[in-house]
Amino acid sequence: MLKKILLPTDFSISSKGPMEMAIALAKNFDSEITLLHVIPGVPKSKEVLDMLKKTVRDQFTAIRKKINSSGGKTAEPVIATGNYSDQIIRHAERQDVNLILMGSGKKENTGKFKLSATTAKVIRKSNKPVWVIKREMPSGIKRICCPIDFSEPSRIALNNAIHLAREFRAELTVLNVIAPLTDAPLPPNVRLTFEQQSIAEKETFKFERFLSQFDFHDVKLCREIYQGKPYQEILKRIDVRKSDLLVMGTSGRTGLGRILIGSVTEKVINEIPCSFIILKDENVIRICIETKMHDQEANFAESQQLLSKGFAKEAIRQLRRCLNIDCSFIPAWEVMATAYEKLGHKSKAQDCRNKIKKIRERREQQQVEFDIRRRHHHPFIKG
Repeated sequence: MLKKILLPTDFSISSKGPMEMAIALAKNFDSEITLLHVIPGVPKSKEVLDMLKKTVRDQFTAIRKKINSSGGKTAEPVIATGNYSDQIIRHAERQDVNLILMGSGKKENTGKFKLSATTAKVIRKSNKPVWVIKREMPSGIKRICCPIDFSEPSRIALNNAIHLAREFRAELTVLNVIAPLTDAPLPPNVRLTFEQQSIAEKETFKFERFLSQFDFHDVKLCREIYQGKPYQEILKRIDVRKSDLLVMGTSGRTGLGRILIGSVTEKVINEIPCSFIILKDENVIRICIETKMHDQEANFAESQQLLSKGFAKEAIRQLRRCLNIDCSFIPAWEVMATAYEKLGHKSKAQDCRNKIKKIRERREQQQVEFDIRRRHHHPFIKG
């Protein structure tokens, strides 16, 4: 589900947190980690470049040994030259990674970790999900916060937050913030209570309808709606909940093809006390299904695993492959009925059960016909 992780490293202390998280993810998702180091600029002397590359390779050897001994697995590491952020974005696209895992930067006197210029640029310009690790944060994930505004990026973010919460057995808080009607000061005799209440009721309805489209099985879920400035409320809830991870969707491409982060997202990630993932229009969790055209048992086992992980739609596609091999395979129809129920398609689930009933009736009739023919061809057999 999380096949490839790109782990840029400059071998500094800020690289420790991302590496520990990469190992944790690799264990949970059987991911492959690709290490990347960028040598800034291009040394004029070939001898200098060769010496730098040898030093980097030695560092890579030590890091790969640590990752592999911890239960992770690594791909062939990459050494690049040039601009750090540009090379990270380029190699993330070239290798089609699920995730770029980076550190946040140095800790300021205020206690906050201001994003480094490289990390900020990668978030702005890359279309790949970016997971930023704050130093001194625990690698374990116990509480996840996912703000939503019913947009497609927030739909993608919530879908990924659910899968991460399920894998790490973490509590998931889904948060919606209703912006105030106005920031302007109002005269003492003007009240917006009725209008605010009406908006709150509409937002609550939209919130519940939005969440009904997702499968939260095996996830400890908290639903929260607040009124106020979105970025302030998000930061406040993260602090109250002591969240370990924020999963947040943000705006997509402009006409120039450049990725911009939304104003709310930008304010949040500059002040957020915990690690965070920023998603645009690609998923961290992506399903890669191996099609086994003539292996019914393998396809069926795959469908059960997909459903247990919360991928009901993908499970249904895999079950259809089972039924293409044998349309009377009752276990496939039973699991498909469960998958449709999880998606909220009750009529389709009932269609599957009706199909099971017809198959069983047909089999019973065939057994009766078989018994009759057997007696007919063996007259000495008495009923």
